Amino acid sequence: MGCDQEEVIGHDDTPFFDARTIARLRANDDRVLRHGQIVQAEETDTVKATGKTRTYWSMKIPLRDAHGDIYALCGISTDVTEKKTSQERLHYLSNYDELTGLPNRTMLQERARIALALAKAADHPVALLYIDLDRFKLVNDSLGHSAGDRMIKELSRRLTAFLHLDATLSRAGGDEFYLLLPGMERDAVLNIAGQILEIIARPVAIDGQQLTLSASIGAASTPNTGATWRSLYSVPTPPWRRPRARAATGSRY
Repeated sequence: MGCDQEEVIGHDDTPFFDARTIARLRANDDRVLRHGQIVQAEETDTVKATGKTRTYWSMKIPLRDAHGDIYALCGISTDVTEKKTSQERLHYLSNYDELTGLPNRTMLQERARIALALAKAADHPVALLYIDLDRFKLVNDSLGHSAGDRMIKELSRRLTAFLHLDATLSRAGGDEFYLLLPGMERDAVLNIAGQILEIIARPVAIDGQQLTLSASIGAASTPNTGATWRSLYSVPTPPWRRPRARAATGSRY
C-alpha cells in the first residue's frame, strides 16, 4: 500500500483507493457480510500513495459465531501482478512475432479456421499468400542482423498500413510472411500480390543507405485447393519457393 503499518490499521479503504475501487470493494464486502457469500475475484487496483496499478487475487469469506451468525469478514489478497504479467507475456509470445508484433503461425492458423468457417457459410473464397523476400541473407551478412531486423520491421509496417482490416499478415520467421485474405476473388488477390511486390521494392533507408529488395509470392485459394487450413497452407509454400537470385509471382487456383 506504500504506507506504514500504523497508517493502515484502523482505517477503511478511503485513504488508499479511488472512489470507483472503494465502491466495488464495499459491494463485495456487502455480499459477504449481509448474504454470507464467499467472494473470489481478480482485482486491479491503483493505490493512491504510490500511483501504481497492481493486480490481486482476493478471497473474502464470512466468519460466523457459535450460533452461525456472521460477525466479521476475513479477506486475503495476494499480489499476482508479476505472475499475470508473465502469463500475458507468454500468451503474447505464443501468438505474435516478437520483432514485428505481427501474428505468428499459431495465430494465423486460428484466424484461418474462423475465416474458412465463415467462408463455407457465406460461399465465398479464402486466399493465402506466401511472401518470401529474395536474397535477404545478404542484408544480414553485409550489414548485420540489427539492420536486417530494422528492415523487416519497416516492411511489416508498410504492408500493415496497406492492407484492409479483414486481412491477416503473419510473419512465419526470418524473411517469410503469410497473408490471409478472406472473401477475395482471384483477380483481386493477384492485384494485391502485385501491389505487395511494389511496396517491398521501395527503398528502405538503413544507416544512411538505400536498400532495395524483391520478393517471391505464391498464392492458394479455396475451393480449388480444398476448404481446410491444411489444404490451403500446404499449397503456396514449397511449389512457389523461388531461387534467391530472382523475384517471381505465382498463383495456384
